[in-house]
Amino acid sequence: MINTTLKQLQNLAERDQKSFVPFYIDNSESICDWIKSYDGVKTQMNLYKIRNQIDLLRFSLVFSDLITLYTIGEGEKKITTPKPEKPQSFIKTLTIPNDILAKYKLLKSPSDFIPGFVSCSFDQLRDFSIGLRKPISHNRIVLRPDRIVLTLTEEKAPDGARIWQALEVDKDSPANQWIVSEKTAQTDSIPVIDNLTDNNNQRDLQTIMVPYLSMISINDLEKVIEDNYDCISNFRSHIKELVINHNSIKNLNEINNDLIKPEVEKINRKFKHVSNMHRMRVTGVTAVTAVVSMAALTTLGINAAIYGFLGTGGLGLISSESKFKEDLSNLEDNPMFLLWKIKQLKK
Repeated sequence: MINTTLKQLQNLAERDQKSFVPFYIDNSESICDWIKSYDGVKTQMNLYKIRNQIDLLRFSLVFSDLITLYTIGEGEKKITTPKPEKPQSFIKTLTIPNDILAKYKLLKSPSDFIPGFVSCSFDQLRDFSIGLRKPISHNRIVLRPDRIVLTLTEEKAPDGARIWQALEVDKDSPANQWIVSEKTAQTDSIPVIDNLTDNNNQRDLQTIMVPYLSMISINDLEKVIEDNYDCISNFRSHIKELVINHNSIKNLNEINNDLIKPEVEKINRKFKHVSNMHRMRVTGVTAVTAVVSMAALTTLGINAAIYGFLGTGGLGLISSESKFKEDLSNLEDNPMFLLWKIKQLKK
């Protein structure tokens, strides 16, 4: 069932863009449930322009079993909202923290809050679908619109009209239970990770070398990954094991050296062989390495960590699924999160 749904979503993104968001809305619960229960290494990121994020996408394809991409795009945005007579048709519950209500001087009447989905222009959506066609067809990449809440504030424009404010919805909140959270630290990485080395509550940063191929199209790279699935799958499996069991692992370096590095070396040899093929040499394909730092966070605010890292196209790996209830404060008790950051790229 989910395979049929995802295939239809891909077809609409490529051939009938105006139906893409409505179809996603109708099937958002089953898609979100599938993503949440997906057994593998998962990455989510905002997609603005493939060309500007190409190396990040290449890296993600090697590193992750599943990538969910929010079709933000550049320039023009399209916002889909429910019919005025059915404002709650998109969701069952909406939670907004009091501090956000106060900060933006928001009214508290339910009719003042309108849930919506935001996506890029139809042309950009089609380009995304074509440029990522092969991994999308394998259900390794899922394109999806992002969620926002539009609301009237108490502030007024010079002409006397009340001002609308767009609020972000936590990307991990369930399909029918939206939780608004503040966007924070909108940079391309999490600066705070670099400042955690002296934190007593922070384990030492671990470094993992992850190979991938540059100067290659996403669709061609997916074919290479498919041809070398066994060694790449083993690598991801060890990453997943490390994430799930990080609390009980006493020596992370030992796991890295004994399990992860041997698989990385296999992948590196495979990629170097691919890059030395005549067809690849002609097009300039090169085997490169990303140096990834792993940080287990125990005291940082979860939303700050997620949005600072994932919100602008970074990579994120969450060690356990968030348990959402009616109040955003419940997130403070969520188990430890793992964040990954590309520190540098080396040829």
